[in-house]
Amino acid sequence: MKKNILITIFAIIIIVLLVVLVKVEKHDSRVIEVNYTDLSSKLNEYKEGLVYIPSNNEDSTLIDYFENKYKVKVLKTTMTLDQLKDFADSYGASFDIKEPIFLVFDEGKVLGGFDSNLSETEANEMFRYYFYNEIPTKMINYKVLSTGDEYIKKVNSKEYTVAVFGYDACSFCNLYKPVFNKVAKDYNLNIYYFDTDNYPTEEFNKITELDITIPGSCTKDGKDTTLKNGYPTPMTLVTKKGKLVGCIKGYVTEDVLVKKLKEFKVLDGGK
Repeated sequence: MKKNILITIFAIIIIVLLVVLVKVEKHDSRVIEVNYTDLSSKLNEYKEGLVYIPSNNEDSTLIDYFENKYKVKVLKTTMTLDQLKDFADSYGASFDIKEPIFLVFDEGKVLGGFDSNLSETEANEMFRYYFYNEIPTKMINYKVLSTGDEYIKKVNSKEYTVAVFGYDACSFCNLYKPVFNKVAKDYNLNIYYFDTDNYPTEEFNKITELDITIPGSCTKDGKDTTLKNGYPTPMTLVTKKGKLVGCIKGYVTEDVLVKKLKEFKVLDGGK
């Protein structure tokens, strides 16, 4: 009887120790603490994830949220605001320099950062913005026209109209969105986006009937085409007075987009 009690007590002690060890291991796996001087090498080692920079060495509740939702690694380090600015500049990343903050990194490169005091919904939007090019609602600067007639009216106006045609499942369209979205903001320019996966079919059919020829310079096979007959995506069209002024095939960088819009005289500085 005494032997059985001892065995039971021993088993309970083992179970308690295992529970404690699991909790400690879980806690240790939540945050990987690194020195500021080692941070760059750690980004290359872990490839992708988040860097958490606290203001008072406290942990953010968002750490558990991101680990559970996305299974990402979270590194934790401390640095001054000047060091944070220098660190961001070394990767060409632009964001508000403040603490506490999460830095998003992918393939060893810092993509951006966001305030760790955001709500889960807002933080999730920022995370997806950097990782998946999904622009948060409050950061959308391009416009969406509700009807085809609205676009037709703009095409026939005396003003330059810039429109991008793509679809939700197009990876290069999604990569291009932050580019033309930023240009729209920086230059206070109306850029209209048509997501043909989600745009009303009846309304888009009105647009495809427009007498606009897309030149071979903007197609894959070098042959002229129309919106009705199919075109590469994303496709950027610039129109004025019912005529095509210029086109841009596929994804381009911000510098190239701005250069092209200047060539088309949409932006000042063109030829």
